[in-house]
Amino acid sequence: MDGSYPLMRGLQTGATGNPGETAVDFRGELAHTGPQRLIVLKDELFVEWRVSRENPEPIWLESIKELAAEKKGGKDRSRFFVPLKRLTAFFEKNPQPAPFLTIYHVSRCGSTLLARCLEQVPGIQVAIEPILINGYLGLVRMGRTFVPREFRTLIEAIALAGGTPFLAIKATSTWLFDLELIRSAGFGMSEVLLHRNPLEVLVSNMEGPPSFLRAQTIASFGARFPELLQVEPDQVIPKFLELSYRVASEAVASFDQVIGYPALVKHPRAVVESILGREIPESAAASISRIMKFHSKLRGKRFSGDSEEKIKKASPRMHEWSTTVKPGHHLLARFEKKFGR
Repeated sequence: MDGSYPLMRGLQTGATGNPGETAVDFRGELAHTGPQRLIVLKDELFVEWRVSRENPEPIWLESIKELAAEKKGGKDRSRFFVPLKRLTAFFEKNPQPAPFLTIYHVSRCGSTLLARCLEQVPGIQVAIEPILINGYLGLVRMGRTFVPREFRTLIEAIALAGGTPFLAIKATSTWLFDLELIRSAGFGMSEVLLHRNPLEVLVSNMEGPPSFLRAQTIASFGARFPELLQVEPDQVIPKFLELSYRVASEAVASFDQVIGYPALVKHPRAVVESILGREIPESAAASISRIMKFHSKLRGKRFSGDSEEKIKKASPRMHEWSTTVKPGHHLLARFEKKFGR
């Protein structure tokens, strides 16, 4: 393996500044402290770690620094690089508690909203779309062999930095396509799938904040789904979402819980308590209520009443698909009967 994966040039969004190195950064901002992203150097993978001024002495600092490659961080003592092989050997001797939950979803189904609600419960941290995992799965889509032990190492690195065993992970929507690989790592985490009406998902991707379903996604999935490279530009997002819904509907029965977006919006406390299997403190419930009030205002500004007509006019095919293809909706019946729509 080297830094010249197929399509790699189109996926580079960050660089280390050192010759021959490539930073695989598929999405998101770098965390202040902890494992950041994967660095590809010739035939080896490195994990970049950073230490912030706000938290200059995390409990893992000395152990991880001892594993770091010499001279990889230069004069910057807050930034160093650990070979993935060394990190794997470290966690084989010092295993970390696995995160208890992974949140899967189709794009714009309320997963970030659910993550923020979960974070209000004392003792729970949520790793939101960790760059480290996105980078590894991106390399796998471009031809690298998926190694369950490597993937487990990256998850353990996130858990170590989180400092708590009550850690949840919010996946990106693309993780659905690698579901079986992720499960092969053997964590046995609880899995939740969020689901939303396809038309609302399309509206959100078109009228909401800029979607990440752009060139990066097309490039990384082009080999697996050639049809993504064969459609008109205005059809790329709906085509990708169609593939996402197909994958989700095929796997839906294997998830521990399937949650409809309407249930999350109307009954967030009940949803959180259902996921955790226990009641939450009133203080956490109050915080969740404040989040939902802000969310309602944001939705009101973002989605106008004529959104469906706008989509229908802009792309009749998108509108036709979104109003006719709703795989898996019937499988939400049990949850929606309990918590209502």
